[in-house]
Amino acid sequence: MNCGTCKHWSPEGELGRMGFGICKARQEPHRSAITTSAQAMCRIGKFAKADRQQLQQREHAQGTLL
Repeated sequence: MNCGTCKHWSPEGELGRMGFGICKARQEPHRSAITTSAQAMCRIGKFAKADRQQLQQREHAQGTLL
């Protein structure tokens, strides 16, 4: 149940290439101000397992460390 396997976690931009992402389950404006690593555990209680395709896309993203 870590962020890297949740469907809400989105590694984007420069931080995404360093292994960090934002949680799309968080409400704005807090979403853009908080990033988590792929290994972080869900702290907002909205974990939802990502599907296989989504996980494969993350694994193949250039430079993303999961």
